[in-house]
Amino acid sequence: MRWDEDPEIIALGKKVFEGETYEDLFCAGCHGKDGAFLINGARDLRTSQSVSRNHDRLLKDWTDADWFKSVSLGVPPSPMMAWLDEYPPKAIWLAIAYAKQFHKKPENQKLPPPEELEPVHDLW
Repeated sequence: MRWDEDPEIIALGKKVFEGETYEDLFCAGCHGKDGAFLINGARDLRTSQSVSRNHDRLLKDWTDADWFKSVSLGVPPSPMMAWLDEYPPKAIWLAIAYAKQFHKKPENQKLPPPEELEPVHDLW
């Protein structure tokens, strides 16, 4: 079993993602508790066909390094801020493990590809 498929890791990751572990680390505030983005510029984590502004691969094809880079260093100039300066790497990895689950859910496999991303400079 992969580390990001371990139910215990995923359960801990949910607590990080939803702000229960660290009050100010609240991924769901932008990405939604169900992975559906709540603010412009945030990625829809439910859609495996989602594209990124800083990777040329679809979300379903991201490596662990892609995930960690985006969460730990942020995605300037999008609203995705860097979290590594504020929180330990373990918290980031736990949140990633949970975030990776949204696009794997059977009900999300039928979602159409998202609309093309707006240029970042148009968001602000």
